[in-house]
Amino acid sequence: TAAVADKVVLYLKAGPGDEGASAVGDCPYAQYVRIALEEKGVPYELKPCTLFNKPQWLVQQHGGALPALAHGDEQCVESEICAQYIDFFFSQSSLTPYGIEDIRAAREASSGIFPALARYLVTLPDHDDEAEKCRAGLEKALGHLEGYFASRSSEGGASGPYLVGDGQRFSLVDASFAPKIYHMHVGLQWFKDITTKDMSAKFPRVYRYMKAVFTRPSVK
Repeated sequence: TAAVADKVVLYLKAGPGDEGASAVGDCPYAQYVRIALEEKGVPYELKPCTLFNKPQWLVQQHGGALPALAHGDEQCVESEICAQYIDFFFSQSSLTPYGIEDIRAAREASSGIFPALARYLVTLPDHDDEAEKCRAGLEKALGHLEGYFASRSSEGGASGPYLVGDGQRFSLVDASFAPKIYHMHVGLQWFKDITTKDMSAKFPRVYRYMKAVFTRPSVK
């Protein structure tokens, strides 16, 4: 059984073309686990992995799936399981301070953005019918999240910027969503020449959320 003081190691994908496995990749699922560790103040070691340097237990017991977490004698894979393990085992400052209904509502409001972004970013050339359709899909998903923030505020129950409940406390839902919306921030500018500030007039509450999340030390 692991003890709090036992070493924590996060195994994650190495950066592209890094056969020496020294650079960390930009997988949002691994970033989710890192944010959870940072929020908890847990010391940890990063182990970037290629196909050739994964530990035997990871390959034999979990098919080499990444990200993976090792803590003493305990191991787990899949970002959600790893993040929940971190939140449960390292009990200071819970990252699940809200009820299941609030969590479910926040996840439903934000879940469509990353798939819509992925579809839009791979459509080339830009501005053809398919690209415009995918852009409309992304804007619809962003509008859904914008509407969630707006309705939550109008009900008088939320004053903070974060996703769940009253928005006052950063949670695992934010830790999971932050890397995905950061990928949107970078990807739109890099591939589509669109800045998220350009979208702030149409989605001001989403833009406020992004600014709040991106300034957290765990996300920077």
